[in-house]
Amino acid sequence: MFRYHSNGEFSNTYTMKTVGKRREREMTTFATGALLAEGARFSESISYLAKPTYVPKGVYRFKSHEAANRHAQDCLVSGMGRLAAERVSRPILLHMPTVLRILGFRFHFYSDEGTEPPHIHVATSDGECKFWLSPVLLAKNRGISAVDIRKVERLVYEHQTLLLEKYDDFQSE
Repeated sequence: MFRYHSNGEFSNTYTMKTVGKRREREMTTFATGALLAEGARFSESISYLAKPTYVPKGVYRFKSHEAANRHAQDCLVSGMGRLAAERVSRPILLHMPTVLRILGFRFHFYSDEGTEPPHIHVATSDGECKFWLSPVLLAKNRGISAVDIRKVERLVYEHQTLLLEKYDDFQSE
């Protein structure tokens, strides 16, 4: 827990048990590019957990910060449990047909995404991205450079009709 003092400084009054080689970073008021990138990756990974979890709407009054934190953790844990139960209950389909391979990019679909609008996944050696097909827009990017994203976007535009046809064929199976 961080405490703000009247002189404008923060102090760390929270102690954590260190397990293994993990070390907590010191709090800083100046962020480097590496720290900002790490924070963005962390926020993105947490956002995937937050979507399936459920925190009931309303105004909550807690007797302490610890009680509020405990409530938030309980909601997160129950949401993660529901998500795990959903994943176990539905069959895992690993069918990922490749539609196109060009310039080191692999254009493919995932078999369990029938509820989303037409889109294509593109895998590279650096990561993966997803483009909506109509209109062509970047939906998600994980690890692909901006230069490669522009190349992929140009390829999606060039092959949009083929990709839409393949998407419709794949979803009708």
